[in-house]
Amino acid sequence: MKTTKKRNAEFQKCKYVILNFCKDVGKINWGKEVKIAKKLLKVCPDMENWGKINMAEKPTSLSWFLTEEGREFLVLAEKRRKLDLDTKKTYSLSENKIGEDSTVKSKKPKSTLDFLNSDL
Repeated sequence: MKTTKKRNAEFQKCKYVILNFCKDVGKINWGKEVKIAKKLLKVCPDMENWGKINMAEKPTSLSWFLTEEGREFLVLAEKRRKLDLDTKKTYSLSENKIGEDSTVKSKKPKSTLDFLNSDL
């Protein structure tokens, strides 16, 4: 059995998800939403990820996250969170050259016939 502290902590996480991702909190069925929130927290237990999700328009119920579109949204949100655009790659240039020099013919063919007859 779960202790009271664990249940309370789990409910607080569910409450956080509900309050941040349901459109009209006053009109929702809390029992249903808590049950859905528990399912979602089993799939994505990282609360840091939930805190960084930004939605333009919130759904009326958390059940939207259980749909195919909602699952794709969560996967994309996780990928966005892991994406690091600030890292800058540095390249070291050495004084030594790599490979051999190639020779380039400086005389260009003047006509199409000269081009076709030339050895490139």
